[in-house]
Amino acid sequence: MPAEEKQPKGRAKWLRILCFVLLFAVVFLPIQELLRFKYRPDDCGALRYQFYAEEPADSVDVVFISNSTFRTGICPMILYNEAGITSWNMSISYLQHTLCMEQLKTLLTLNTPPKFVVFSPNSLLHSRTSSREETEALYTQLIDDQPSFQRKYEIYHTVRETFGKDAVTPVSFLLPLLHHHSRWNQLDEVDWIPASYWPEHYESFLKGQSVDFDKYDVTLWVASEQWQDPNERFGDTITVLTEAAEGWTEFFTLCSQYDITPVALIQPRFDSIFQGEALECIVNWLDEQGVLTLNYMDETALADLNMDYKHHFSDQLHINFKGSIYFSQQLAYALSDELGLEDHRGEEGFESWDTDVTAFFDAYGSYITGELGDSYAPWWDMEEEIW
Repeated sequence: MPAEEKQPKGRAKWLRILCFVLLFAVVFLPIQELLRFKYRPDDCGALRYQFYAEEPADSVDVVFISNSTFRTGICPMILYNEAGITSWNMSISYLQHTLCMEQLKTLLTLNTPPKFVVFSPNSLLHSRTSSREETEALYTQLIDDQPSFQRKYEIYHTVRETFGKDAVTPVSFLLPLLHHHSRWNQLDEVDWIPASYWPEHYESFLKGQSVDFDKYDVTLWVASEQWQDPNERFGDTITVLTEAAEGWTEFFTLCSQYDITPVALIQPRFDSIFQGEALECIVNWLDEQGVLTLNYMDETALADLNMDYKHHFSDQLHINFKGSIYFSQQLAYALSDELGLEDHRGEEGFESWDTDVTAFFDAYGSYITGELGDSYAPWWDMEEEIW
């Protein structure tokens, strides 16, 4: 066959290959996005990192790093409006000391170190198996959300080395369609929402908080102590997990290297971890480490908080949005008194926070005043004795 005839046929062959690859990508990628596990697609982790990185240097005094109990239960905008505390809620869907360490490492690459990092210490007693598919989805989401390939790669290996190679497999991480191909019968309405939907509806002025309006009455749990006996869960001898103690000690060391003060926060929650001997075990260990603990499960503190348990919780563990407004007002006083934080309201260089307060009240004004009273307003509109 003449060379001039072979050349067009060769071009046609490569054109067909290119068309196949393009068609495969058009079909494969959307299906992969549908079938991969989604835990909280509305977390918008990548956007949270981006907005955190855009804060002016040295402007964020407090960062909250924990799980969903912090994510829904702490409202940075109320902390600022109440006491001028500049904070970001960078909590994720799952808490483990190793993941908190990796989260903090990422934040340190994005902005100047905060003065304080507030964390939840419940992993000192509680561990979660890495064999569950749900947990694998959590690890995968944390990795996917990282703002750089280097951090994705580092955390991928950290998760595998810490929790086992099955915690996040290469196939599930790189090609979730091949690993989760049988998920078609588990799809729900969330899977059909385009990925672009969540960033478009992300409210940056919330400073990382997740809004949850679910309501669950935990009054009976509070009044009659119906939650599980800690000894039934942890056995007759309750001690902190060695791995967790070592992990949090490393976390404290990292904080020390960057002149960050770690602060433990125990929110109101009603399970066996923060009750009786289990609670005492955690608080005593933190005290031995010289870590300040704000304990709202202390019997006196819980009574003083006087939360309305009929509508401030979405379940036994999670404070909902209305509860976060109420709780954060009380927390603002404690953080200011215990940490000696500066009041940045009205300061030059913090005008963007006042703009965010305005947006916060525009979006959620009725919910805010419903919890804190009709006289509660942006700080510049309140009488001096109120703020």
